[in-house]
Amino acid sequence: MAVWSAGAQGAEPVCEQARQLAEAVYASTAPRLYAPQVLPEPFAGRWQLGALQADISAGAPLHHGGVFVRESDAQGRDHYVTQADSQGRQLVVEQQPRGWQGDVYSARWRSPAAPDALLLQDSWRPPLVFTSDQGLWLVTLGEPYQVLAPWRVFSANSARPACVLGFRPPASALPAAVDRLTALLDQALGPGLNEGTLQPTARIRLAAAHLLGNLAQRPWALDATAAYNRRATVDAALREWADQAPEHRLLLDKLDAHYAPAEQALADYYQKVFGAPDDDAQEMAAWALDLLYRVWFVFPAAESQPVSVPSSNPWPAHLRPETVVEYLVEDD
Repeated sequence: MAVWSAGAQGAEPVCEQARQLAEAVYASTAPRLYAPQVLPEPFAGRWQLGALQADISAGAPLHHGGVFVRESDAQGRDHYVTQADSQGRQLVVEQQPRGWQGDVYSARWRSPAAPDALLLQDSWRPPLVFTSDQGLWLVTLGEPYQVLAPWRVFSANSARPACVLGFRPPASALPAAVDRLTALLDQALGPGLNEGTLQPTARIRLAAAHLLGNLAQRPWALDATAAYNRRATVDAALREWADQAPEHRLLLDKLDAHYAPAEQALADYYQKVFGAPDDDAQEMAAWALDLLYRVWFVFPAAESQPVSVPSSNPWPAHLRPETVVEYLVEDD
């Protein structure tokens, strides 16, 4: 378990490199920190293995640079293997198909003189591997079901992380009015029982959790395409749903009553936490809360209607946080 510690620090040079990368990715517009989308320099030039796309469920080969050779085995697994160093040690990243779910990834240092040092096992995200003056280093980025997960950084030939990086949350939590609206949206979505293997309700709930993480900590990274339907489609479908049962009508009335207070509370939050000017905070809160509202629902749209009409995130380009990445310590 990783815990916050003001005195924790990364003793190895790769930790500072990883911290700089984490800061850049956090300040970027990538909706998911486990899928940076674009690597800044100098990391782009030193990148040797990994994936930047958010959706890698189709099992496409990983990006790999010249230090890796891709090998396939009879079980359909791909192995990305580095050339052995002077002591015969290699870094091996394995990509194993899991059918419709996608692929899982494991990573280990392999040595002829010692047992393999396992770094990552059966993760749904591959590590990012880079070169440096000190040799190869890699970072594991957490799982898709984790929101703003810590990063673990490994240097050459060690199974223990050189450091763990966490993304410090704002001093102020999201306003209670936003939490109340979110709880009502969660209630309206329903439990999603007995939905089979694809679990559509659970997927919607996870998408909403990621969006809430950005709403609170990285509003500039809110993705305008995260919601499937236009607001008019959602509102019409919810009105039809409300007509089906008195408890549905009561819940929709509560959503309507809580919406405006949540929007104003979110605007106040953006002013207080990020220093957004009043007009910018109001515009952003209206846009972000509309996106949050719509992301909780997926309704079929008429063929004559566009499914969704994305609009640009209005967050002011100059408003970015100060340093938010901190070293964590592992609680053994």
